[in-house]
Amino acid sequence: IWGEYATSNLATTVYVYDTVPGVVLITVDLFWFGYYFMSLRQSFKGETKPEKRRFYLFAGSMFGVWFIALPFAAFLATIFDPWVRFKAVYTVTDLCHFGFLASLIWALWPSNVSTFFSMEHTELVDMDDDDGL
Repeated sequence: IWGEYATSNLATTVYVYDTVPGVVLITVDLFWFGYYFMSLRQSFKGETKPEKRRFYLFAGSMFGVWFIALPFAAFLATIFDPWVRFKAVYTVTDLCHFGFLASLIWALWPSNVSTFFSMEHTELVDMDDDDGL
């Protein structure tokens, strides 16, 4: 009879980001977000072309959301009950990752690459040509 009840309450309701290692991960994520934001701001100020400045605004906001997704999900985890937490947190993080990947695909689409990245000065070299050696 004691065997049935001895292991019946071993499940924990502590979320991984409520622990010390989880707080460290969130802190590191926020540090990288700050570094990203400062670098983005510096690049944005140095850019003169309007289409590239627009790209910085779009990419900066989309990728910034990607950095903030983890701290936001950890905050949501404190609001929800443990039995709802899993679906809510993963829905939010999956939507953020979807937005990040969709914007990455958009930015790297062949018709957008020449607009946002300086590809007009690229020189292709034939690797089989021995004359260049």
